[in-house]
Amino acid sequence: MAEATAAKVVNPNRKRLVILGETPSMPTGFGQQTRLVCEGMVKKNWDVFLLTAAVPMKPIKMEGVEEWRYANIHDVDLMDRVMHTLKPDAVFAFGCTGTIAHYTQLRAAPANVPCFYWLPYEGSAVPKEAKKMFRGMPQNRVIHLSNFARDLWAGPRAEDDSRPIVESNIVIPHAVDLSLFQHQPD
Repeated sequence: MAEATAAKVVNPNRKRLVILGETPSMPTGFGQQTRLVCEGMVKKNWDVFLLTAAVPMKPIKMEGVEEWRYANIHDVDLMDRVMHTLKPDAVFAFGCTGTIAHYTQLRAAPANVPCFYWLPYEGSAVPKEAKKMFRGMPQNRVIHLSNFARDLWAGPRAEDDSRPIVESNIVIPHAVDLSLFQHQPD
């Protein structure tokens, strides 16, 4: 388990971001997207703390990013304690829908720190458990992979529809280098 007592990449002039996600060492879409987000946020002057599952792959060195690995990354109580140690300005969770379901419990960890959830459901239906997962979530805390996914999320709702009642218009496209992407509000 990673040491949760001191952080090396502390710069008092930069904001701190905790990313809960898959290690960039994993040769998966989640791992590669996590790497792009880390690198992009460092370029935007954030100190990034990446909390990932313990895997046998060697960590990829990224300037401004400190990766901490844990045997059970889904242990919400442990992640809560780690985040209180890190004192982030924001939390960003990215992973499969089941993983995100665990992290929605971190909305107040630590208190008053905004948590954002990047949902990878593009090209399919909105996850059935989404209404329960995002009940009471503040507006624009769910991040979509594309405009298509955002439109799917916001589509017409039937009484038995499982989509949440939370507005969310933020899009961070999949496989885009964040240093090149500049969000232009509609």
